[in-house]
Amino acid sequence: MERVFVYGSLRSGACNHYVVAPFIRAVHSAQLTGKLYQMPTGYPMFIPGEVGTVVGEVLDLDVGALDILDQFEDYFGSGNPSNEYERICCNVWIDDAKETVEAFVYACPNVKIQSCQTLGTRIYSGDWSGYMYFV
Repeated sequence: MERVFVYGSLRSGACNHYVVAPFIRAVHSAQLTGKLYQMPTGYPMFIPGEVGTVVGEVLDLDVGALDILDQFEDYFGSGNPSNEYERICCNVWIDDAKETVEAFVYACPNVKIQSCQTLGTRIYSGDWSGYMYFV
C-alpha cells in the first residue's frame, strides 16, 4: 500500500479524482502543516514547514499508483529541475483516526517557493475545494 495526501484536484469529487480512483483502497479526511497557494495555472501549490493548516485527504493506494501520480504531477525524481512538484514525505493528521501518519505529498520545489509566494494567491483557509467553490 502507498499513502498519499492530496489537497487539490485529486481529492474526492474534484476534476482529476479519476486519475487515482481506480487505485484507492481507503480515503481519510486529513490535514497537515503548511501554506497553500492558488497558482495562475489554476492548480494549488503546497509549501511545507510553514505555519498554517492544509486540508485534504489521505489516500491509501494500491502499490504502483505512485508511478501514475508522478507522471500526472510532472515529478521526474528528487531534485530534478523539470519537476512541477516535488514528492516529499510528511506527517499528516488523520481526522477520524485521531492519529498522525506518514504520507507522500506533492509540494512546491524549494527553487520555486519565492515565485509561488509572489505569483500565487494565498488560500488562508487551507482548503482548495472550499476556495474554488467561492472563486
